[in-house]
Amino acid sequence: MSTLIIGATGNIGTQVVQQLVTDNQHVIAAGRDVKKVKSHFGLSGISFRPFDFTNQNTWQDALEAVANMFLVVPPGSASEEEQVAFFKVAKEMGVQHVVFSSGRSTGPIVGSPLNQTEGFVKNSDMGWTILRPGWFMQNFIEWIGFTISTDNAFYLPAGDSKTAFIDVRDIGAVAAEILTHPLRHSGKMYDLTAAEAIDHFAVAEHLSAVAGRTIRYVPMEEHDFIIKMVEKGRPKKAAEKMASLYSIVREGHEAVVSDDVQNILQRKPIDFEKFARDYAHVWH
Repeated sequence: MSTLIIGATGNIGTQVVQQLVTDNQHVIAAGRDVKKVKSHFGLSGISFRPFDFTNQNTWQDALEAVANMFLVVPPGSASEEEQVAFFKVAKEMGVQHVVFSSGRSTGPIVGSPLNQTEGFVKNSDMGWTILRPGWFMQNFIEWIGFTISTDNAFYLPAGDSKTAFIDVRDIGAVAAEILTHPLRHSGKMYDLTAAEAIDHFAVAEHLSAVAGRTIRYVPMEEHDFIIKMVEKGRPKKAAEKMASLYSIVREGHEAVVSDDVQNILQRKPIDFEKFARDYAHVWH
C-alpha cells in the first residue's frame, strides 16, 4: 500500500513528497499533468498518476492500492459535490487515513471553502487529521515579496500586527510524520506555527541582514494596498482577497503561537532567522 499526495507540486505537497521519500516511504505524486509532475521531482522512489478533481475518470486509478492520502483543496478547484463524491470513492477504494491541509486564517470560519472541506473530511468515514498552518515564511519569496527585487520593499495592510509564521518545510515534516503514523493522530486538528510571533518590521530586518542591503516593510491601508498591487500588475480581485485576509492578521489571530509542531516533531520549529539564511540567495 502507498501514500498518495494530491497537489504534489505545490509548496506543501513538494515538501511532503520529499520528506516521505527521505523516510523511505512509497509515494504516489498525483496531478493533472503527469509529465509536469515528473519534471518537478528529481527523485527516485516516486510513482506518478494523473488526478483531476473535476474529472472523476481519474479518481479510481489514482486511489488504487492507497492506504493514506494527503491533499490540499484550493478554493475553487473542486465543487462541494465533487469533494463529497471524491471522499466517498476514496473510502470505497480502501483509503484508511486522509491528511487535509486547511488554513489557520479561514479554516475556522464557518461557511468558508476550507471550513466546508474540513467538514467533508470529518464526515468521510475515514481516519483523518486536519492541519491548519499559519502564514508561510516562503510567501516572502514571491507572493508577498515579489516587489523586493524592484523596490527593496514589500507592502502589506498588516499594520504592526504580529504573525507566527510557519516554514513549509515544517508543514511537510509534520504531514509526513502523520502519514507514517496515522493512528497516533487520527481525529486530531493541529495549528502549525513557529515558536514565536514577529511583526513585519522584524521580517524586513531579517531579510535585510541576509540580503546585504536594506529591505523595507511599508504598512498600508487596505485601499492603498489594493491600488499599489494593481499598479504592480496583480489582478484587482486577488489584491482585494489578500487585503481581506490581512484584516484577520490585524485582529491578532495569527499572533497566537501553537506548540503542535514541536510536540509532533520533537524539535523546535524553524524560526524566521533560519528561514532567511537558508533562502538568502533569493534576495541577493
